Amino acid sequence: RTAAGADSAGGSLVRRLAGLAPAQRGETLREFVRREAASVLGYGEEAPLEADQAFRDLGFDSLTAVELRNRVNRATGLRLPVTLVFDFPTPRALAERLDTDLTPAGSGTPSGLDEALDRLEEQLTALHEDFPERDRITSRLRSLTRRWADRRRTPAQPLTEDNSDIELADDEEIFDLIDRELGTA
Repeated sequence: RTAAGADSAGGSLVRRLAGLAPAQRGETLREFVRREAASVLGYGEEAPLEADQAFRDLGFDSLTAVELRNRVNRATGLRLPVTLVFDFPTPRALAERLDTDLTPAGSGTPSGLDEALDRLEEQLTALHEDFPERDRITSRLRSLTRRWADRRRTPAQPLTEDNSDIELADDEEIFDLIDRELGTA
């Protein structure tokens, strides 16, 4: 089950989800499922389907269940079972299943963070060498990197010569390192 085979519409949905926080991703998927379910039932996109209404109570039968499954498969690139609306009987339950299937397994990176970093890298490398705000942006990036590194470094793990954070160290950390290396600390 992978979104890699998604068509252009599915790829679009998957890309849109990748840039969202978990709560926003869940809401987007619930809206998607409700909109598709309403369309399959002939209600149009504005039908007031509730996230916790059972598909059976809405009028789904085996044919409409297959149609909804096919629409979801096309939009996500997943290969879901024909019993989808019976296995996940509400739009909320189906959206949660989709969220699980569309989130990479073992992904420790908050959704969209890698993509945001990729976009930032593209923007920075596209800037001209004499960009007027270059020093200010560089300072902000160093500050952000230092704060990020400080969250990992514990008091039991002081700055060392081997530590890759040495470039990000402030004056006090550098002097402490020198004192330790010279044995004057």
